[in-house]
Amino acid sequence: MQNCQITYCQQAKGKSQKRRNQDALFNGKEVLQCYRKITTTFIPDYSHFILGVADGVYSSGNSSKASQFWCEQLAECQQNKGSLTYQWLCETQEVFNTKLAKHYFGATTTLAAVEIDLKVQQVKLLNVGDSRIYLINSQGEWRQLSYDHTLLSELTNDPTANKNDYASIYSGLASYLVADFQPFQTAYFCDRITVQKGETLLLCTDGLTDTLSVKKCSEIWQKYATNQQRLNVFHKILLNQKYYDDFSIICCEFL
Repeated sequence: MQNCQITYCQQAKGKSQKRRNQDALFNGKEVLQCYRKITTTFIPDYSHFILGVADGVYSSGNSSKASQFWCEQLAECQQNKGSLTYQWLCETQEVFNTKLAKHYFGATTTLAAVEIDLKVQQVKLLNVGDSRIYLINSQGEWRQLSYDHTLLSELTNDPTANKNDYASIYSGLASYLVADFQPFQTAYFCDRITVQKGETLLLCTDGLTDTLSVKKCSEIWQKYATNQQRLNVFHKILLNQKYYDDFSIICCEFL
C-alpha cells in the first residue's frame, strides 16, 4: 500500500473570527489553529508521516499555546525523522516546561497522534487525555483505538465510556499535558496496529464526540461516499448546535 488521502476540518466556537482556536491540528504539512477551516483533502507525496490533534483545556488559561506547542512538536518530530515514543514524550515535556512554564504556568492540553508508515502498513498510536483515535472499516463501522484518560474511565474501568451518560462531574480529565516544571509523569496510551486498504484512521478533539455519538457518526459515514462529504456533514451539524466546542477532525483513508 503506497497511497492514502488526508481530509480535515476545524472550527472555533463563537461568532468572532478573531478568536483563536483552543485546538491545534497537524496534517502532516502544517499546524493549524483556524477559526474556521473548511473541509480540505489532499494526497501526500510521502510514505512516512505524523498526524495529530490537541485540545487546549480552556480552564487552564493560555490553552491555545499549549495545544499549538504540542502540534508544532509533532511537525518537528516528523521533520527530524523521529518517532512517537515514551522517550519523545519525556523530552518534549522538558521543552514544554522550558518554553512555556515560566510565562504560561499551568497551560494544559490533550494530545492524540499517529505515526503512519505506508510501506509496511504500520501505525503507531499515542494519546494523552480524551482526544480520540478511531479506526473505521470499509463498512463504515467505527472502533475507538485510543484511551480516554478521564475520571469516568477510571471509575468505570471502561476507556470508551460515554460521558454524556453520566453526571458532568465525572467528565474531567485524569491525565493531560501541563506546563508546570515537572517531568513527564502522567498516564498515556500507546499502541501499534496494521492497517488495510479501505480503512480510515480518524483523529478528533471532543468537540465532535461530545455532540455526536459513535453510532450517529457511523450512520453518517455509511450514508455518504467520500470523506470530504462526511466531514462536511459533521462540520454543518456541529455548527447548527446552539452551543458547540472548538473542534478539529482529521482522517487518513488508505487507498
